[in-house]
Amino acid sequence: MIEKDFLMRLLKQFIEELNELLFNIKKDDSEQAEVDIEALYEKYFQQKRTFFYNNDKEVISRIIISDDDVQSSVTKCEMLGILLLTDSKLNHTSNLRSNLLTKALFLLEYAENNSNSYSMERLDQITWIKAEIGKSER
Repeated sequence: MIEKDFLMRLLKQFIEELNELLFNIKKDDSEQAEVDIEALYEKYFQQKRTFFYNNDKEVISRIIISDDDVQSSVTKCEMLGILLLTDSKLNHTSNLRSNLLTKALFLLEYAENNSNSYSMERLDQITWIKAEIGKSER
C-alpha cells in the first residue's frame, strides 16, 4: 500500500511538471521547453535525454523494467512513454520523431499489458502513436 501511494505521488508530481513543460511549448518558449524536458529525463530516469535518443528500446527497457516490481515498472514505463511522446512533438527530424514514437509505443504498450488498472488516456495515446507511425511509413 505504501509503495502504491508512493507511485501515485510520483506520477502526480511527474504530470504536474510535464504540464509545466507543455505550457512552455504552447507559449512558443522552445528554449525553456528544451531545458524542462532535459530536466525531466534526468530527474525521473537518471539519464540524459540523449541516452533515450541513442539507445534502442531493449536497452532502455533493461533500466526501466524490473521483474521484481511490476507495478513500479508499469509506472516508470508509462511516465517515460509519455515523456518520449511529448518530446516527439517538439521540432525534430522525421527520423528522430519516428524513433521516439516507436519507443513511446513500446513502453506504453508494456504499461497497458501489465497494469492492473484501466486507462482510457493510455489507450488513446497508443492509438494516436500507431496512427502517427502509420503516416510516417507511407
